[in-house]
Amino acid sequence: MRVHIGGDHAAFDLHQDLLAFLAQEGHEVVDHGPFGYDALDDYPVFVLRAAEAVRDDPESLGIVLGGSGIGEQIAA
Repeated sequence: MRVHIGGDHAAFDLHQDLLAFLAQEGHEVVDHGPFGYDALDDYPVFVLRAAEAVRDDPESLGIVLGGSGIGEQIAA
């Protein structure tokens, strides 16, 4: 299964853990960022990229992560 994932800085550690776990489970993981921790990165632009990728790839799934989950869910 192809899985698109994106988040913000508040969920960076979980994001990294999920990347490793999903790959280990045999999934094709597409990481839309963030690619490094930045404490000022709290707008979910990476979530938008993941959501758009799922929209354009209907047989895939998506995971969006953030601190509150509210802005990320609205963006997705």
